[in-house]
Amino acid sequence: MLLANLSESKTVMMKACSRLLILFLPLFALAQKETELEQAMRRFMADEQMRYGQAGLVVKELQSSKVLIDWNGSIGLAPASTQKIFTAAAALDQLGAGFQYNTSLLYNGKVQNGVLYGDLIIQGSGDPSFGSWRYGQTKAQQSLDAWADALKQSGIKEVRGQIKANQNGFSQQPLPGGWIWDDMSNYYGAGTWGINWRENQFDLTMVPGDKVGDSLKAWRMEPMIPYQQFQN
Repeated sequence: MLLANLSESKTVMMKACSRLLILFLPLFALAQKETELEQAMRRFMADEQMRYGQAGLVVKELQSSKVLIDWNGSIGLAPASTQKIFTAAAALDQLGAGFQYNTSLLYNGKVQNGVLYGDLIIQGSGDPSFGSWRYGQTKAQQSLDAWADALKQSGIKEVRGQIKANQNGFSQQPLPGGWIWDDMSNYYGAGTWGINWRENQFDLTMVPGDKVGDSLKAWRMEPMIPYQQFQN
């Protein structure tokens, strides 16, 4: 009786498992068809912030050009920061992984009793991180402190001359002609020069009025630019 009961139980369990397997087969097929990237894209598009937005994504296999995912691939959209993939790849190919920008502090003239009778010269190379807030070692104060230490080590305590900036070799057109005005007024639309200080941006802190319709007031600008004026 015991063996018979075991066999009967196995039969019932096998039938139940078969039904479950048949039930879940469509789900297995769906999971195989939709990749993790497609699932991520679906979740991204389902976000509340994308209710009135649009996005597209096309991924191809490098060797065979087989399309791995095509999500709104035929819709013309602004590429935005995805274009950085091409500039980053070109820089890696042409400059190499170990490339570093150099921003040099030079001087001419002569040093007597701690006084430089000549000029300090800042020689730029297009470094985008010079004085940048993004990295600890490149922040504005750290960069200035490093130069102050270098001057002290050179025996220079006073400069009787000028501070000059040399950015030779860079175009005088820092912004491409096709950029839109809205981008150029933002921090990410700052131009590129031979010398880029604090990512060529300034921060403007605004104070709202007491009621709707009141004008905003510029409370603080960092860094301060003496000749900059605002008309509100």
